[in-house]
Amino acid sequence: RNNIINLRKFDQKNQLVQTFTHDFAPKDISTLNNYLASYEIGNDKIVVFTESYSGKLKKKEIFKHVFDKTSGKFETSLVTTYPIESLSKSGDTYIRKSENNKYIGICFRRNTPKKEPESINLIMLDLNTLNTVWQKDVTFESTFVTRSITVTNSGKAVLLREPNSYKEKNYLVHIRFPTSLPHG
Repeated sequence: RNNIINLRKFDQKNQLVQTFTHDFAPKDISTLNNYLASYEIGNDKIVVFTESYSGKLKKKEIFKHVFDKTSGKFETSLVTTYPIESLSKSGDTYIRKSENNKYIGICFRRNTPKKEPESINLIMLDLNTLNTVWQKDVTFESTFVTRSITVTNSGKAVLLREPNSYKEKNYLVHIRFPTSLPHG
């Protein structure tokens, strides 16, 4: 059972200098863990996102693990928690960064039975501070399914929605909240 983040530091000649490890998983055997994404924050930090989900506890948790290159230490904190039905019905999580490195979007698509409205939760984080810029729940009445998220340079989310049948075409949904974001 290895749920470890490994970061390796190399010198200018591509020789391994040091390895940093961080055990990111709870010690509960009934909990599953996944790596979601990692991004560099400026020149001195790296953030790694993971999820832990448990059918026994009926919840999914999204964590951020911030590695400080100067101190060589990790700091872990909970981003959010979602209720789930079971391990097999735990929903899907997508994380993407804006091209200008200012925002990170987290999209959680709840498990939805066929022909039921799809419910998703969106969280937009400021990449420099990792604070929440906005959060929104969205419900779609159509039979389409959200498969991906893209984050714009202005902190908005664009969702790719795919049909459940081969007769329809994909479409994009543009979500912005609030109407204006702080500039900086």
